[in-house]
Amino acid sequence: MKMETLIISRHAGAMGWIQKHHPEFAECELITHASPEILKGKRVIGILPIQLAVLATEFWNLSLNVPANMRGKELTIEDMEKFDCKIEQFQIKSLK
Repeated sequence: MKMETLIISRHAGAMGWIQKHHPEFAECELITHASPEILKGKRVIGILPIQLAVLATEFWNLSLNVPANMRGKELTIEDMEKFDCKIEQFQIKSLK
């Protein structure tokens, strides 16, 4: 059985970057707000607080190096490319 993949982002540039650089995820459902109940049992791509990322079966972080003067701004696909955007899979485990 194929695992459902969710992309979690409020930013159109993130989805555009994923469609351009990772077409295998282009048709995945886009969610703008993460909640614990939607993450369980899913592969999740995005930027999440650790207490939510740990709930996903697989977590793939959308990693980029955003300079301080660009934080909080809407990023374009070109901005994301300039800031070395990549998808990195992490294994997250709670120790409690």
